[in-house]
Amino acid sequence: MKQGMSIFLALSYIIMTFSQPVWFQWLVSFTVFTFILISIPSLKGMTAKLMGGLAALTILLLIGQEKWINIIISGALVNLTIVAIFVLTPILGIPFRTGGYIESLRSILYKKRNSASFFYISIALLTHLLGAVINVGAISINYYLSSASNVKSNRLIANALNRGFAGAVAWSPYFAAMALVISQLHIKWTSIALYAIGFSLLSFLVGFLLEGKVIKREEERLSEIETGEEAVPILPGTRRILFELISLLFVTTGTVLLIEHFTFVNMIVSIGFTALFFPAIWCCFKGTIPLYKEEVKKHIMITLPNLNQEISLFLLAGLFSSAFVASEWSGMLVGAFSSMFGHSPVMMTIILSIIIVGTAMGGLHPIVVVTILITSIKPSDLNFSIHYFAIALLGSWSISNVLSPATAVNNLIAYSLREKLINIAIRWNWIYGFIMVILLPFYLYLAGL
Repeated sequence: MKQGMSIFLALSYIIMTFSQPVWFQWLVSFTVFTFILISIPSLKGMTAKLMGGLAALTILLLIGQEKWINIIISGALVNLTIVAIFVLTPILGIPFRTGGYIESLRSILYKKRNSASFFYISIALLTHLLGAVINVGAISINYYLSSASNVKSNRLIANALNRGFAGAVAWSPYFAAMALVISQLHIKWTSIALYAIGFSLLSFLVGFLLEGKVIKREEERLSEIETGEEAVPILPGTRRILFELISLLFVTTGTVLLIEHFTFVNMIVSIGFTALFFPAIWCCFKGTIPLYKEEVKKHIMITLPNLNQEISLFLLAGLFSSAFVASEWSGMLVGAFSSMFGHSPVMMTIILSIIIVGTAMGGLHPIVVVTILITSIKPSDLNFSIHYFAIALLGSWSISNVLSPATAVNNLIAYSLREKLINIAIRWNWIYGFIMVILLPFYLYLAGL
């Protein structure tokens, strides 16, 4: 039942791009409330506590509001963009999962199995590129690819996966972060893409330099290992397969951009249309339609139920942000920022980043904080340009993704490596996080934003 509701909510966002009759908005809002209510019994751990707190605060903020019905109806629609991304984007990953690219990539990594620096760069880059399209699924794929190397440092493996993935959060149009920012600020992805990619490259460089000592120690250990007989053959046709993989990445994103450019629809709707049709066409061309059908079935029956907690949290965060914006607390927040840090854009950017990253380290999903900030603060109130504000939020979200012990990525890495979660998220990355938070405003200044 919940799978059907989440699919309906995703498609309703696309429908409302073309028409927004009042009755349909009421229907969608009712579906949102119902989805949240029926998800409550299955909530566990931090998510259950967080949603309980958000629900209580939302009710308190609505007390005394004359137009409380309008507030909750508009709030129910705030984060539909993210539901659309969560439900439809995984379908875009089907051609990547069914194309037979993994073993070819693994055979290439095997050739450089005794180079720690090559290992970090290649795994981080592959996680970055694949993660930009197939999201968390890239972690499992690249963890498998990492076994082709003789690198055994848990820290090096974890940070290559973690930071590689987090870099994609800052720029990929297929992530919830970008969906929220471009939909709420009403800007085009292309207007901020280069700045976001630039920040990702900066984070990649900083991450690599910080691992210098670890890479050196691992290189010394690997130099003592005698190269044995090859256990993994170099597969024939590898270059052709890799060219096909790169082409698939470009064609997927190119299709999204072309639809956005030549129609009146926004980026999120463009991604939705691409997800609904392009993977089926590609798999038909490749002769892998049976695999495509199997993957779609797996997405509906397994993936979507596993996303119920996140979807419920995102929807409730939208309700809370709507109630918060309508309250007097919203003006007080903006006033406090302006009075304390209005004289210094650098300090204001750092404080915003600390709020997002700090709460994420405490277990609060960035979607909650960023939704509140982006719906209650006008960039002009802080003397920010709209693009400056966008990259500041995306950059902070990217940093928080590395340091948060609550993300699916860090939990998956910790489980795969049998490593303590605190090491994966904070102990090995707090210096990285500190440096990136400080560099963020200076990067924005140098980028001319």
